Amino acid sequence: MAEAKELEDCRWKVREIDAAFELIVDDEVAAIIKHRYVNARKHKLTILRYTAISSKATINRRIDVGVETIAEHLKLAGII
Repeated sequence: MAEAKELEDCRWKVREIDAAFELIVDDEVAAIIKHRYVNARKHKLTILRYTAISSKATINRRIDVGVETIAEHLKLAGII
């Protein structure tokens, strides 16, 4: 019984995390966040990949926006 409850809790958390990613409205921010966190790339590799289209500071700001969006949703959902 406890395992089933824990499994459902994990499923709920995954759904909320997916929903948080969907709240990122800027496609470029979403792509950078996906590259950095979903694909588990190092910060340096993310910067190298996207410096052709944006400066390092812009990429870092976009990462910050994406992380803030996800964190706010997870706070509202009670996960963090």
